[in-house]
Amino acid sequence: MIDHFNHNLKITIRDGRRKDFDRVLSINKISTPGVSFLSKTEFSFLYRICEYFRVIVVDELVVGYMFAMSQYAEYDGEEFLWFSREISDKFYYIDQVAVVSEFRGAGLAEKLYNDLRTHAVRNHIKCLVCEINIKPRNEASLRFHKKMGFIEVSEMETRGFLTSLQKMIL
Repeated sequence: MIDHFNHNLKITIRDGRRKDFDRVLSINKISTPGVSFLSKTEFSFLYRICEYFRVIVVDELVVGYMFAMSQYAEYDGEEFLWFSREISDKFYYIDQVAVVSEFRGAGLAEKLYNDLRTHAVRNHIKCLVCEINIKPRNEASLRFHKKMGFIEVSEMETRGFLTSLQKMIL
């Protein structure tokens, strides 16, 4: 976490590109278990099916990313399938979001979520959904999502984890 965030840094959010793959994969690797580890094949698959793949760049260095997909994506994740069955409104499912540890607490994840919210509203999406580990407990993520306006709609046990299924109405 940055103790003295330099507000003179140039921060931009842009569409993720193929040239970002290696950097995003390295962020993914160091961010586990907060996010699921992605192989190159899994990453390429998400890149193809996600309507939203954006990176956050600080002074020309990618320091975070977010993947989100519409409810129409051809995806078989258990949590995604639950949301597809249970949520009748148009939604974006946030599959992955990560920021390198040096920039955690500097508001960059919030910037990504706000960017996704703007994108969603522009595309007539009614809510954002995601899951957060509660066993093992990801307290920081639970606090963050509550602050952003997410509420728990259910819990699910999957792959040895207990997750909180969360929704934010736009």
